[in-house]
Amino acid sequence: MVIPESYDWRKENPECVREAAPLIDKECASSYVHTALSAVEDRICAKGGKQKVTLSAQEILDCDHTSNGCKGGTINRVLAWGKRKGFIPEECYERNAEEEDQQECTAETLQENECRQENKLYKVVDYCLAQEIDGVKREIMTNGPVLGQLNPYTDFLAYSSGQYQRTQESFRYNGNHVVKVMGWEQTPDGASAWIIENTWGPTWGENGYGRVVSNGETQLDYFGLGLAVYPTTMAEYEEQRARMAEQ
Repeated sequence: MVIPESYDWRKENPECVREAAPLIDKECASSYVHTALSAVEDRICAKGGKQKVTLSAQEILDCDHTSNGCKGGTINRVLAWGKRKGFIPEECYERNAEEEDQQECTAETLQENECRQENKLYKVVDYCLAQEIDGVKREIMTNGPVLGQLNPYTDFLAYSSGQYQRTQESFRYNGNHVVKVMGWEQTPDGASAWIIENTWGPTWGENGYGRVVSNGETQLDYFGLGLAVYPTTMAEYEEQRARMAEQ
């Protein structure tokens, strides 16, 4: 596969692009959920007839007890939930009145959900690491946006436009930040700048998106988490299999 100097998944799949980048509640550390679901939604749309779908983040925050809900978690555990139990559309489990504060979830909550009863859920087939810069690029071109981490510095919070590169005066915050990587472009010195979608709303960066220079300081330079997902609900998938078996 020939890797071009620049590639933007949004331009290749305009029907699947959000009208605006997501904005999460600052009181709820849920970027790991929203970013993971955003990548899943992109792949469902691209492979499933260019129909956009919005998946329920609230159900995962409430019901996935392997993570810590609004106190943070990891994208691999979100994808593990999608592989075990599947993701349901947001209209099946909507955000509660208190933004994204958690609410009680029991086994009965899942069993009694109408979409789960009717198998109207999307399942992750598998997920894996795309390693090294060229491997990440190939995964994006072949299958869609990937999930990655970067070290958040103070000047990243104030980023507004152009190609972001950390300044020496900035200092690092604790922890890592999860973003969705949608492509890349070439920098003046011939390196790459990753095109990312953030979860801090349209007032951050370029309407919620950014371009992060690849300089060995982002974990995006070493890996991106890719995934495979059924592009239809499991109910639709089973109907298709039944029709094919009859032919």
